Amino acid sequence: MVVFSPNGEMFATGEIGDDRTINVYSVANDFSRMHSLEGQRHVFSLTFSPNSNRLVSGSYEGSIRLWNPTAGTLLKTVKNAHRRTVNSLVFSSNGNLIASGSADGAIKIWDAKTLKLKFAINDAHSAGVSDLSFTPKGPFLLSASYDRATKVIQIALLDSYVKRSPVLLAYLRFSEIVNSSSGSEVQKFKKARAAYATKFAGGVLYCGLIGGGPKGILGVILSYL
Repeated sequence: MVVFSPNGEMFATGEIGDDRTINVYSVANDFSRMHSLEGQRHVFSLTFSPNSNRLVSGSYEGSIRLWNPTAGTLLKTVKNAHRRTVNSLVFSSNGNLIASGSADGAIKIWDAKTLKLKFAINDAHSAGVSDLSFTPKGPFLLSASYDRATKVIQIALLDSYVKRSPVLLAYLRFSEIVNSSSGSEVQKFKKARAAYATKFAGGVLYCGLIGGGPKGILGVILSYL
């Protein structure tokens, strides 16, 4: 696996084998190796922080490690962060949080400086979490899973982040409503969205995951945020 830092100055590589090494390279210096970060094997997820000052990695064994990629030092380790493989790691846009998704179906949110656990949704999915993404400006974390469901977690920024209830985007039921409704495509989608109105503190978020449509799945989801 290969990931570039947001500032474009570095990239890091990790292996799913027994190498136990994450390598960090300098883009400006002829792609020379800056550091070898040792100790974690079977790296399945790897990502830089928005300011490129931190690198977080997740392993097959369920551990998470936080590194300083510039200095080449290990900052924090959580050995049993998940019961199974850490498939996805992502920083929030402001760099304050790290979200992890695992083959155990759980989603966890960590303090990006200390790796202290802030929130855990242990039954987020009935199958492994395959991918996570924070919305660029704000209060939502989206998750995808091998159970074919997508969830949205609302994050409120008060004095600190507070997790709100996860929302299941019901693929099969939403599609059924769309396909069985009469009228124009816009009218069909309005009927389906109305069936999945979920109340939040800030108003109403209409949710639905569809298999197609003019905007595609991600576009439809983000249009509600």
